[in-house]
Amino acid sequence: MDETTESELGRLTADYGREWRVRRSYGSDGRPRGWVATRVRDDDLAPTVHADTLVELERQMQDPGLRAGRHLSQAQRDAILAELADPDIPIRPWPVTSSGPQDEDGIPVSWRAGGHT
Repeated sequence: MDETTESELGRLTADYGREWRVRRSYGSDGRPRGWVATRVRDDDLAPTVHADTLVELERQMQDPGLRAGRHLSQAQRDAILAELADPDIPIRPWPVTSSGPQDEDGIPVSWRAGGHT
């Protein structure tokens, strides 16, 4: 690792080390290729960010976005089930884009009685 990379990693660790573990990535030829940062905590933010430049990596660490594919928590599932069980909240069908004839509720006639085509 060259002096510049060590200096940059030291600064990033000082500035972001409580939230991120930062490292330099290298290609198969041993030359630096980019920057990678991994979250220390398991939370709802993106767990890993990567960038070609240090400036872009810092921008992503400051605003990483949300984690993709996080499962619903038990509290979220309970809230959804409570809403579905509430008789005062009407259940509406998804918007239909069928160009064929529709019934009074906007459901394609072809969907009635298992006739969905």
